[in-house]
Parts: sequence; C-alpha cells; structure tokens
Amino acid sequence: MEQRQLQDREMPGERERIHYGLSKRSDEDIAKLVKKAAMTMDGLKALTKIFPEEVMPPKQTIRCGRCDQEYDPQIPSDSVCREEHPEDKCKMMWDGSKKSWEHCRRCGKDFKLDGFHSWGKRKRDDPEDEGPYCYETVHVPMEEYDEDNDPIMLNLDDSDY
Repeated sequence: MEQRQLQDREMPGERERIHYGLSKRSDEDIAKLVKKAAMTMDGLKALTKIFPEEVMPPKQTIRCGRCDQEYDPQIPSDSVCREEHPEDKCKMMWDGSKKSWEHCRRCGKDFKLDGFHSWGKRKRDDPEDEGPYCYETVHVPMEEYDEDNDPIMLNLDDSDY
C-alpha cells in the first residue's frame, strides 16, 4: 500500500495539518519547536525516529591545523576553512573620486568594490570582487597539518610593510 494511503487510513487529516503548519512557520520557529520537543521523553523518542544517526550523527569535533577552529567532518557545512582579510593588511584603493575598493596585501585580493556598477560597463583593468576571505578551502586536522608545506599559507604574505 502507498504511504499516502496508509497515512490517510491510519491518521486521517494529519499529513495535511503538518504540511500546512510547516508552510506557515519560519525555519527559525520550526527549529525552536524541534528543540523544545527534544526536552521531553516522548519528543526525543519521536525526533530520534525522524533524525536517525545517519542524518544527525553524534558530535565528533576535531581542531583544524590551519585556522585552529573546531569542526565536525561529518557535517558538510562545517568543513569550510576560511580566514577574513586582516584589517591591518588592507588598504582602500581609489580610481578617481567615485570608484573604490579594498586591497589585501596579505593575499593580493581585491574586495568591497564600490561605485563600479553605477558606471555601467566594466573596463578591462577594473578590479574583480574576490570576496571577504584570504582563503576558503577545507579544514585540515591538526595532526595531519604541516604548516611549512601548506600551499595556502605559503601564498600569503604576513610580512610587515
């Protein structure tokens, strides 16, 4: 028997009620409801059926050798290793009085472009916005990290000017 028919027979109207309720609440409200349900024994039992270990594994954090942050390699969104451009290595650049951008001496990237879109077509030598990070890559576990041979860090200029 099809799941929908089984649901309609065993729990008439419940699928529609739940779908309707989920469509009317924000993701933040739903997360709050789930966390509140986890406070009770019945709620926790229901949640372990909805979220088995394959979907929500137990916490297994390790430290990244490059950025020194804790991360969980089981969680895809947790695997990004990145560092913002340090303020002391950034300089405001100008092209005339209306176009400006930040340039990071540490990684050589340009970011925070201002005034370029209002001028229409871009010139060939106009900077590209390369984002707010000196690097954005995957974390490296502390015990596997070799700072002296890390190509990401070797490409950064940490000297004082």
